[in-house]
Amino acid sequence: MRNVSHREAAGVLLWAALVIILAGAPYVVAVGWAGADQQFSGFLWGVDEGNVYLSWIRQYSDGAWFAANQFTTRYQRPHFLNLFLLSLGRMCHYLHLRPIEAFHLARLAGIPFVLYAFYCLVAHLTALRAVRISALLLASLGSGFGWVFTLLSYLGGRPSFLPMDCANGWQVMPEAVTYLTFVLNPLFTWSIGLLCLTLLWAWRALERRSVAQAALAGLLLLLLGNVHSYDVFAAHAAILLWVLYLIARRELSLAAAARLYGVIFLLGLPSVVWAWYTAHADPAYMMKVNTPTLSPRIVDYAAGYGLLGVAALMGAYTAWVLRPRHPRSWAVVGWAAATLLLVYVPVSFQRKMIEGLHLALSYLAALAVAFGLPWLAEARWSRHLSANDRHRRRSGLVRVLVTAAVLLSLPSNVVFVYDTLQHVSVNYADLRHVLAPPVYLTTDEVRALQWLARRTTFDDIVLCSSLLGNHVPAWCRARVFSGHWAETLDFARTTHTVAAFYAPGLLPEARERIITDTGATFVIWGEYEAQLQRAMLGPAERAVGGPVHYPDPPDRDLPILTPAFASGATVIYRVAR
Repeated sequence: MRNVSHREAAGVLLWAALVIILAGAPYVVAVGWAGADQQFSGFLWGVDEGNVYLSWIRQYSDGAWFAANQFTTRYQRPHFLNLFLLSLGRMCHYLHLRPIEAFHLARLAGIPFVLYAFYCLVAHLTALRAVRISALLLASLGSGFGWVFTLLSYLGGRPSFLPMDCANGWQVMPEAVTYLTFVLNPLFTWSIGLLCLTLLWAWRALERRSVAQAALAGLLLLLLGNVHSYDVFAAHAAILLWVLYLIARRELSLAAAARLYGVIFLLGLPSVVWAWYTAHADPAYMMKVNTPTLSPRIVDYAAGYGLLGVAALMGAYTAWVLRPRHPRSWAVVGWAAATLLLVYVPVSFQRKMIEGLHLALSYLAALAVAFGLPWLAEARWSRHLSANDRHRRRSGLVRVLVTAAVLLSLPSNVVFVYDTLQHVSVNYADLRHVLAPPVYLTTDEVRALQWLARRTTFDDIVLCSSLLGNHVPAWCRARVFSGHWAETLDFARTTHTVAAFYAPGLLPEARERIITDTGATFVIWGEYEAQLQRAMLGPAERAVGGPVHYPDPPDRDLPILTPAFASGATVIYRVAR
């Protein structure tokens, strides 16, 4: 980008290197906490979601072009093609990497990509170095009032708000805060980088009336629509609002606007059409897409962005004041406003369209703290000061305001990492009430999963606790009867069926009927299945071991189950047909 000097580019990449360290350090801690007989799964938060990505990467690594849902036994016609995950799968195949290794390489490599793409976008919007640097810092580290919620919760309080940037409230939304995206999800990381580049080239094309740049924007939108289709809505809204603004200012004719936007729209359309076709061609996929992921209340969003959101409102006012001579910042106001409206559109995937809002707010907040507020302060200074004194005082004020803004918006990210590591330290035992899968797998469980990986196909179905079942598709080709709150269709019913199967004292013929109904070809008996069984005993029964033989493994008096693998407390049974 001609708007970014080589020195600036080097500074951005050096800063990105520091952010990589900050985003990678918690994982180093988690790996170090693994016991002698444990293996870290690779996820600090959202283990259930992470294993879905690993299952797709593994399928692509095996040569598949369309990834299936291994967390359900429903009939499928898979058409899911994601070029980003496909590239990771092919990388695993050719470089002999494990899916989790490709996942984290992509996560860390995406950080400099996003930060440089965002910086280029900001450089297009303003020539002020202070605003550029402030936006970069706030986008990298800024967050909201999640730390307040966490603190109040630890003190026994019941806050009336639930920010989406805290781990303690089970409400964290990594797509809503850039640093959380860097820590948790490479798919979101690369998609917001593509979103920045799409808006950059689209806005440039409209201002310069360049069909070639519009074509580039359309191709970027095409890729974005495949990688993370939800971002397409915000991208189109931001581009259209800027089109209308330029037309209203008579800087762009209707004919030119139609031609340029038409190029962007038509080139980006195939990915949207394919996403629509993918959902409608596969009934199981459509059911998963319709799983509600609704937005929290507006007060929760406000708390989740905290002082960053307040500063962004001030930045929006600054952009309004500057619009006659410097109108480009007004495009970001439209981007932010459009995204806020989209997250409350009456569709099932509301909250997924929040991605990118944090970057828009970071720029507007930087505009306020690095330009708007110092400008207001400068207007009050004595006119008797020399130009050099005014410049020196203004530069000092900018440094103070930017430093304060970054430090005040940082605590939630620190608290999130700390709180997440507390859950990790107990292997998510404190989150079992929401069926959070374990972070650490025992050596016996890893050996069992490796055994399944060598011997199963997509036609196999594994019956086990959803806690271990969530990990199975990340390792092997088999499907699980119950394993994920959204990917497992009718998850409540499947978890109830699993609990019934492992119920202590259940008659062998009842267990055999469940095996037949589920179509299971393998049954696992391990630590979590035993815990599930013991949880169904009453207090008195627990004290004496229960009125029936306890533990009550599923093969007791059930000849159709044959032990096929055993390692320590983990046993895999093969179902004889």
